[in-house]
Amino acid sequence: MTRPIRIPAPLCTGFLAACLLSACTWVKPVEGAGEVALIDLADAADCQRLGTTTSITASKVGIVDRSDMKVAEEQLTLARNQAVNMGGNAIVEDAAVDERAGEKRFIVFACP
Repeated sequence: MTRPIRIPAPLCTGFLAACLLSACTWVKPVEGAGEVALIDLADAADCQRLGTTTSITASKVGIVDRSDMKVAEEQLTLARNQAVNMGGNAIVEDAAVDERAGEKRFIVFACP
């Protein structure tokens, strides 16, 4: 007769909480962030470059990896928020950056 495996309740609760939190989005857009466009560098030819911003968000919660899609969504929201603060209305992903987990750089533009 085999005995069932017993897992301590705190361990189960902690694992469940980490799984649920790994799907959460914590970054909220500021007013005006929805109007900031993600464009290609070629589309920014007539735009004024305002600077760069680096979006950093958690790629892990404890030992649990967060969804790449959620991390990318938060990075984009952070970049749009910062573009609003800088007076920009467009952002371009900066491909020249060596990305680390949870970090991405964007160039901020003011376009006509």
